[in-house]
Amino acid sequence: MTSQASSYASEITLRTIGGAPMTLEEVGGALRFSVKTVRREIMRGRLISARLGGRLMVYPKDFEAYLKKARKGDPCITSSSRNKA
Repeated sequence: MTSQASSYASEITLRTIGGAPMTLEEVGGALRFSVKTVRREIMRGRLISARLGGRLMVYPKDFEAYLKKARKGDPCITSSSRNKA
């Protein structure tokens, strides 16, 4: 692992634990989602965001809550509506 990758991971960890609000690009990078998918999760009400200075941002506590729901296997996060019969 390069030092650049390590420092990026450390920065993401700091932000998710209690640092500054995260941009949608940072959230997407942490989740390995595209920004479009992050926006879809926000539109569906699964991920809470706030508009700060004209940009959508995600607070670390909201990001952590989203991760906890996903880890518990919340069906509205882990399954697609297309897969439902």
